[in-house]
Amino acid sequence: MKRIIGALLILIGLGTVSYTMYMRYQADKANEILIARFEESLIDLDDLTPSDGPVSENPVLPGDPTEEVLPGDPSQDDPSQTPTSPSAPVKTAEELQKEREDVVNNAIKNLKVIGLISIPRIGVYGPIVEGIGDKSLKYAVGHFEGTGLPGSGNFALASHRNYTYAHYFRDIHKLKVGDEIKIKTKSKEYTYVVTGTKIVLPTAMEVLNHTDNSTITLVTCTVDSTKRVIVFGKLK
Repeated sequence: MKRIIGALLILIGLGTVSYTMYMRYQADKANEILIARFEESLIDLDDLTPSDGPVSENPVLPGDPTEEVLPGDPSQDDPSQTPTSPSAPVKTAEELQKEREDVVNNAIKNLKVIGLISIPRIGVYGPIVEGIGDKSLKYAVGHFEGTGLPGSGNFALASHRNYTYAHYFRDIHKLKVGDEIKIKTKSKEYTYVVTGTKIVLPTAMEVLNHTDNSTITLVTCTVDSTKRVIVFGKLK
């Protein structure tokens, strides 16, 4: 009996690792596709209208997802994850790769890429999309709709820090005063300098308030997801 239980635990462990690796593959592939789409599909920031505060139905700052599989998760529909019957033809590696890329392409096709973010200190380089919905934060850094735009007001961004989804802000707690955060848009590049960090409750929406000068705010969750790590910066 002990051997059977041990074997089951090993299988469960392998399944969990395989699922996590697959989700990381999806996030990494989405990152590649979004960056590849950057020059050709980057939308003009003039098409986005900043306001005096975030326009969001969410009453709290976003954190890491509490469910490993979100409703509508494209991985649930991934043909490569569907068991085949003994008589079904075995798919080649190329066919599986194509199916996975199709899943990612379908998942991100409606995301609006507005820029790229680079944080040299912690090795971050990835796409910024409009909105902080589940799909946006699963594959990219999300811009809080209604907050400022690059070079104007409080440009507020969010990202996850766990390993299952895109985790661009996993190490932002390591940033020091003076570190640079670079933003590239369709028409210009901006460099912000970190001015400080803070730990707040998820309800501390004031960190997204409008600022008269050009600032940037990065938001992610603490390791236990109970609070939020905030990094503040100002335009250089």
